Amino acid sequence: MHRCLRIPEVVREICGLLQRRGALSMALTFRQFLEPGLDKIWADIDSFDPLIACMPEDLWKVEERGEGFLFEKPTRTYSLSRALRPSDIERYLRFYAHRIRIFSIIGFSGYKWIAIDALQALQVMTNWEPGVLSPQLREIGWEAPDDIGSLIGEDWANHFPPCMSLFWGPSLSCLRIAFEPGYAHPLYATINQATALVTTRLKQLYVIAEGDEQRLLDEYLRTFPWPHLEYLRACSISSSTLLYLATLPCLNSLELTDVRGIPLPLVYSETTDSATITSEGRFSNLKTLALESDELQQITALLQHVAPTSPLQVLGCVSLNYVLPRDARNAIESVRLHANPNTLRSLLLRDGYDEFEGSGLPVEEPIDLDPDASIDITSLLAFKHLTSVQVLFKETVLVNPELISHIPLAWPGLTLLELCPQIPNTRMPLVDHTHFLDLLRGCKSLLYLGLRFDATKIRGAEVDRGAPFALRGLRVGDSPILSPSRVLSFLESNVPGLARPVRYVTDGGLKSVYEERWEKLVESRAETWKEDLDAPWSYYYTSE
Repeated sequence: MHRCLRIPEVVREICGLLQRRGALSMALTFRQFLEPGLDKIWADIDSFDPLIACMPEDLWKVEERGEGFLFEKPTRTYSLSRALRPSDIERYLRFYAHRIRIFSIIGFSGYKWIAIDALQALQVMTNWEPGVLSPQLREIGWEAPDDIGSLIGEDWANHFPPCMSLFWGPSLSCLRIAFEPGYAHPLYATINQATALVTTRLKQLYVIAEGDEQRLLDEYLRTFPWPHLEYLRACSISSSTLLYLATLPCLNSLELTDVRGIPLPLVYSETTDSATITSEGRFSNLKTLALESDELQQITALLQHVAPTSPLQVLGCVSLNYVLPRDARNAIESVRLHANPNTLRSLLLRDGYDEFEGSGLPVEEPIDLDPDASIDITSLLAFKHLTSVQVLFKETVLVNPELISHIPLAWPGLTLLELCPQIPNTRMPLVDHTHFLDLLRGCKSLLYLGLRFDATKIRGAEVDRGAPFALRGLRVGDSPILSPSRVLSFLESNVPGLARPVRYVTDGGLKSVYEERWEKLVESRAETWKEDLDAPWSYYYTSE
């Protein structure tokens, strides 16, 4: 055996990278591997199967309850066939309980379920000690009773929540719960609130609440001080709850997936002075803000609650519907006035997710276009520490030679830049391949670029004095192109490490001649020009 495998930290690190089956094999290989192997096997539990397996077979009376969801196997309920004894759970408590870090019960948590009487007996036998079955638990999650009830029965689902106290205790730091539409069982709501009271160290909270249960979420969030809460992900919250969250001392990451009900935003202009902003003291520790809504105005209104002094580093704003140019401009001005130019590192602004990628339907450019509808983003140049910029609106972002010349000076550490619209676009680009090269020469760290530029003037022999550049990914949209072979030669000379260029998510229908030419370019290198699976062409913000 290699000497490094005698170092406990090395073995534990290896086990942590293995799947459960691999960890089991390693635990059975050598005595020194047993403990770290078991730690990995028991770290994440999503069913009652392990607990049932650790208890005597004669303890259980098994009842089949019809077919389950998974592979149509029957769901089995394990109830007590005799009185529970301390010795029945001694093995589990002694060898396994302390290893569990994550426990979740959802509608797909297997076929074996412990009956309520058995769970209550476990509570009695352990003197109702919170978290006795997983004393070192850090994360727990369970669905609303209606979801589980469809599999195991409504009566079980309604009476199960109090039994969750067997698993969660003071060490819990992450909680995942749901308030289901049309379901407001008092017992379930009480247990959710009791969890927040007991778990004083809670740092992460994931809450799903829709429809009529929105009020339960607002009440739930406003009931507790959340002194250590750092991360919150929810669907939507009211304005009053938003103001309450803004006072939490440790909240540094907020994700809302359905912002609505916020009063309309103030309308800013390029002349609005940041000194007029009155949101001082709100979200004093916020570093990540990710917002999704049907309407960009709702996102803008919420953003205007953030103090300009907040240490915001990551800002993601996604409107599911397309927005008017004036609303896009107001959103950009709100970013200028409410984001901190000393801390902001990553910015995503986009619209039309549902209407384009989400719908799967063809998207066509309007026949009648406003020549003055372009969106100016020069105000964002004030954020000198940005390394990732994605501004993707239906209306074209104004990209001209002046903007290209200022970007390297304003964003010297830029690694991702996307200013390419997501729909077919026939507006003639104001920049060409020379500005493309200027941008790469000025931004040495740029790895991914989405930019419409005029490629019709490329002769194929142009090699920049700064080439080769490190660019890995290129998204060109509807960039005009005349000669695929010449553009291919140009790209191979200046960005030899480039992966397959992409346009945008295809929408079917008739292809433009530009699209056919770009496809011809890609096909000519089909064998060697592979797709970059790590390219950040993901416009839907995610933390995971």
